[in-house]
Amino acid sequence: MKTHSKVLLTLFIFIGMSLQLSAQLAAGKSKFLGNIVGSSVPGSFSTYWNQVTPENAGKWGSVESTRDVMSWSQLDVAYNYAVNNGYKFKLHTLVWGAQYPSWITSLSQADQRAEIEEWMSALANRYPNIWAIDVVNEPVKTACPFKSALGGDGSTGWDWVITSFQLARQYFPNAKLLINEYGTENDASARSTYLTIINLLNTRGLIDGIGIQCHYFNLDYMTAAQMTTCLNAYAATGLDIYVSELDIRGISGSVSESDQNTKYQQLFPVMWEHSSVKGITLWGYIEGQTWQSGTGIVRSDGTEKPAMTWLKSYMGGGGGGTGGNNSITVRARGTSGAESISLTVGSTVIATWTVTTSYQDYTATTSNTGGILVSFTNDASGRDVQCDYIVVNGTYLQAENQSYNTAVYQNGACGGSYSEWMHCNGAIGFSGSNLNKDTVEPEDQIVDKGYALYQNYPNPFNPTTIIEYDLAEAGYVKLTITDVVGREIKTLVRGNNDAGTHSIVFNAEGIPSGVYFYTLEAGANIITKKMVLLK
Repeated sequence: MKTHSKVLLTLFIFIGMSLQLSAQLAAGKSKFLGNIVGSSVPGSFSTYWNQVTPENAGKWGSVESTRDVMSWSQLDVAYNYAVNNGYKFKLHTLVWGAQYPSWITSLSQADQRAEIEEWMSALANRYPNIWAIDVVNEPVKTACPFKSALGGDGSTGWDWVITSFQLARQYFPNAKLLINEYGTENDASARSTYLTIINLLNTRGLIDGIGIQCHYFNLDYMTAAQMTTCLNAYAATGLDIYVSELDIRGISGSVSESDQNTKYQQLFPVMWEHSSVKGITLWGYIEGQTWQSGTGIVRSDGTEKPAMTWLKSYMGGGGGGTGGNNSITVRARGTSGAESISLTVGSTVIATWTVTTSYQDYTATTSNTGGILVSFTNDASGRDVQCDYIVVNGTYLQAENQSYNTAVYQNGACGGSYSEWMHCNGAIGFSGSNLNKDTVEPEDQIVDKGYALYQNYPNPFNPTTIIEYDLAEAGYVKLTITDVVGREIKTLVRGNNDAGTHSIVFNAEGIPSGVYFYTLEAGANIITKKMVLLK
């Protein structure tokens, strides 16, 4: 009888584990959604996550604080948990200018080099099933005091990073080799330096992916458009991108559960749905167990904050384009700060927001299908709204490119087209955004009284892009490039054109990165569209 009870108990435990392990938010998806493991594994880990990164246990200073005395126990916990549950295990980190053994700086360069290789060899022997490694952590932001042992700056300026990757390829031939950095998400200068290092490694075949940390002190102050710009810049290398240390506190630094939820809705879909992003790792999730207060999305008592509730719903619906949920972001502002806009999908109002006087991203998710409208009710004199664009499952649709706008005041009456302004009671209809499928087809062209201005491609671009336009009949046209304040950068076409389709190559050599506009004038008709130059 006791034997039977034991067998039955074992069976129940096995079944329970199987049900739990199938419940991760990214289960069945092509990308992973992971988290960190500290000194122990939280009991709810397998409820949410399917990838493991050790929080501190994989840092050299944690393992070998005393020379040749290795403390593996906490790293064993994280590694064994990942391997036993079939999760990807990423080692963090091999070479870093922080949390290294203090004794390393007192050694000669030759001895430092020998200790670095000894460290890598010990890791490789003990942990044979490492999926990926942060080979060098924070090369741009955190100075490495022992870099001379790895070649120092050298001829490239980053020889020590190149050597680190060469050694990692030698000791970990089957692992993905990643680089990791913080603060490049909204810092173009730091991103440019980071890309210089990445390209040096990429041309030598030494790197398999790019890690961007995405901590709250950057993301709380970012927009969806800025995140997209960042991801596109890294995607242009052809390498996979990994969001490696994600945490969010709120909007513009406020520590608020509501603001945290809003910022997650604004930024997480942009990252998750980007084609080059192959996985996201949160840097902790239980409040009181994260490195900074306010970044957890599960309270210390195990109840879920609004951001986790939303994340579960979003991932359960498919995570934007892979299931039933669609993510829609409206970027808008008002002139008084008291204007209200509504988002309608099909025949249902999905969300209503009061917009601020500065541009903000307003995000909602829905499983509804049908066309998309952004509506405005002007219930007071002088209230106006400017809608910059919407983002539907990662696809940008500019408001000024839409032929349906019953809220704009044009030609002495309410109603018109090709405007991002809303003055009257009415709505902008976004063509190409009908959610009858999991994905959204981009807008093909804008036609206005005898000619069409097509999208430029590629967009974003560097350094050239092709702008196409089509004329129904021969006539005078002018195609110009301007910056965001209206200064003319270049005139591409001026004069009479034959009827038909024309292609113009715009070369941006010598022009700085940024947002630009290209305008086609044909007689009294004008169309303007936006493009982004990334260098």
